[in-house]
Amino acid sequence: LSLQAGLRAEQVRWDLDFPGLDPFSRSYFDLFPSANLSWRIDRERRVRLSYSQRVGRPGVSVLDPTDRSTDPLERNVGNPDLDPRTTHRLNLNASWSTELGTLSAGPYLNRTVDGWERITTVDAEGVTTRSWENLSSQSSAGGSVNFSFRRIGSWRGSANVSGSRSWR
Repeated sequence: LSLQAGLRAEQVRWDLDFPGLDPFSRSYFDLFPSANLSWRIDRERRVRLSYSQRVGRPGVSVLDPTDRSTDPLERNVGNPDLDPRTTHRLNLNASWSTELGTLSAGPYLNRTVDGWERITTVDAEGVTTRSWENLSSQSSAGGSVNFSFRRIGSWRGSANVSGSRSWR
């Protein structure tokens, strides 16, 4: 039985200066945990449970509040107040080695929060504005079964079946 745990620290600072607009800064300090619990049942069988957290930061084009549209009735702007999206991943995997090859199978679950969505609003004068907001969350669950055949001469092979479901 083995346990590995980690904690990644990340400090990010962006100083952005767009023409014709006041400069602004974004600063993030985040901690990202991960853990891996592995149980080697015997020489042929192993089970592993893992967790990790990841971040997706909005790019400059998504943050940029500059209106680049040439149509006075339609604005396309970024949102400098967007938060990063965060994904939590949980995975269970079991593997079994045989004389023919290795069979592995397991389910997974992912959950993303603070996703960015493009929204459209219309003001009283009829001007349409498209921008970004932290509005969505998404979950996905699934699993897979894989068999990797042992090498026979110069030949190798594998077979994989997987399925998943996502909901927003």
